[in-house]
Amino acid sequence: MHDRLKEKDAWDIYHCLRSFPDGLDALAEEFRPHMNNKLAREGLEKISSKFGSIEDVGPKWTADFDEIDDPEERNIRVRDAFERVDHFLRSLDVR
Repeated sequence: MHDRLKEKDAWDIYHCLRSFPDGLDALAEEFRPHMNNKLAREGLEKISSKFGSIEDVGPKWTADFDEIDDPEERNIRVRDAFERVDHFLRSLDVR
């Protein structure tokens, strides 16, 4: 996502976080053993740079990929995408 600049990459991240069967905290626990891996941490930091705030491209691209035009629905998606990524990254002490 960092170099490709594709909307689908942001959507894929959002979809994985939204769809993990046991929730974000369980996903973070599954991922925690990999946090000493330099490439894993670097990847999460790059995700963080695209989802740093609700105004960043990551949250917006999730709505763009699904072609959400309704302003209210779009705002809900953008906020949900940001909050899920933010929660996940904070759980792993990336932020």
